[in-house]
Amino acid sequence: VEGKWYEDSAVWAIANGHIGGYEDGTFRGELDITREQLAVILYRYAGYPSVKHYVNTSLTDYLDYKKISPYAYEAMYWALCSGVLYTAGGDKLSPQQPVTRAEVAQTFKNLVEFLVK
Repeated sequence: VEGKWYEDSAVWAIANGHIGGYEDGTFRGELDITREQLAVILYRYAGYPSVKHYVNTSLTDYLDYKKISPYAYEAMYWALCSGVLYTAGGDKLSPQQPVTRAEVAQTFKNLVEFLVK
């Protein structure tokens, strides 16, 4: 990310444990972010909130829950149950789907509301 417009933000997020890049050590800041990646970032930023009280909800209720990457499962569960991240429509999560700017804006608004509760 050196020299990129988002370098300072990426360095801060990495230093604070909110993002970590890919398994091969790359950051890939020019790629779209997926719904599950966004959920993981927000989950980490929120301090890994407990999901134990969401016992009446299950990701298996969604047709595509098996598409959630193992590293993102708990974060997706929290993000959906807490209302920070909405479903992709009806009975789908679409964890691998890129998010739009509008979705990111709404999700951050939802996160702020979650954090001030």
